[in-house]
Amino acid sequence: MIEYAQENCAHEKIVYDYLDIDNDVSAFSKKYGAFQRVYSFKTLHWSKDLHRSLDNIAKLMTPGGECLLYFLARKFLFESFKELSRLERWTKYSDVLLRAVPKSHDIVDRRGQQEYLYSALSSAGLIPYTAEVLVSESSVQKENPVTKPIYQIANPLYSLLNDEERPAFVDTLSRHLNEWQDSYLERSGQNVFSAFLVHAVKPEE
Repeated sequence: MIEYAQENCAHEKIVYDYLDIDNDVSAFSKKYGAFQRVYSFKTLHWSKDLHRSLDNIAKLMTPGGECLLYFLARKFLFESFKELSRLERWTKYSDVLLRAVPKSHDIVDRRGQQEYLYSALSSAGLIPYTAEVLVSESSVQKENPVTKPIYQIANPLYSLLNDEERPAFVDTLSRHLNEWQDSYLERSGQNVFSAFLVHAVKPEE
């Protein structure tokens, strides 16, 4: 992805680089310095530990710096990872699948998700101007042919499978997705989909 951006979106004022927000960011910070603004959209739900990732974001910011973050909290896509991990053929990959499910996905009520978000912001020392849980009852249409490949490509297992396993993987999803979704809708109530929206500041020293 970085190589694609460098080749197709090159600009003299833009640097493309890799950063693992779950690990030590000191080398990255030393290389580029602190940032007055940090933006992240639809990526932090892949973090293994929200508290740690927000703490690392705070470490990248200048005192008085701000961040704007949008990431998923709960979505049927994550539920499909859990369901797949329970099937006998795919249990050997359960660690890979379950690592991709954010903790917030298993918090069904909105208040619980908000408390989880505020806890992570507080532990990072970030003061929120906005910290919202955006909840929707909408769901992916079962018969929409455009959306079904998303559940294949976005699955963390997809890129790890060899040519022999991949057809079986696709077949498993084709046979079970609708069933899994029905079960998910029954358990989810009004919180079928939710996302976190954060605008926060790092206090002045």
